Amino acid sequence: MTTPQIRSFRPEDRLAITEFQNCDRPLHLHETVAEWERIDARRPTEEVFRRLCIGDPAIAFLGVRDLNTTAYRNPGTCSLVLSVALEYRRQGLGSALYEEAVAFAKARGAARLRSHFRLLHSIEPAVQFLGSRGFVETDRELSVLLDLTTFDSAPHVRSLPSGL
Repeated sequence: MTTPQIRSFRPEDRLAITEFQNCDRPLHLHETVAEWERIDARRPTEEVFRRLCIGDPAIAFLGVRDLNTTAYRNPGTCSLVLSVALEYRRQGLGSALYEEAVAFAKARGAARLRSHFRLLHSIEPAVQFLGSRGFVETDRELSVLLDLTTFDSAPHVRSLPSGL
């Protein structure tokens, strides 16, 4: 197998990355290029992060950041986002980008590397990928969604006691 050519992220990569990441998500969790741009516009100038891609257009993406330089200030911890387009998985691209994340974290003096993602049925390969590298689940969030176009609030409305 040839070594993947890793390159720096370019703003125009956002479209391809958003498209392949959205393939693994239900419609209500899809992200847009505009949302990504808004997040970047609010990013603290002192935040230290690195973004890398493979392919042109991008078929694999790594975002890694030092959480001690973010608004959350988590010393000794770096976080990573790693994704590979479905048709390019299991070819070593994720592993190559992962090694870059580890090198970044070590260079920043981090003791921990964290990944946070929604656990969807399509994400099971990601769980296996991280588990084989020693990651363990530390917490879990439950995301709930209410469809207001079909919700009937009448059964839940109560009159207030008199005087209130």
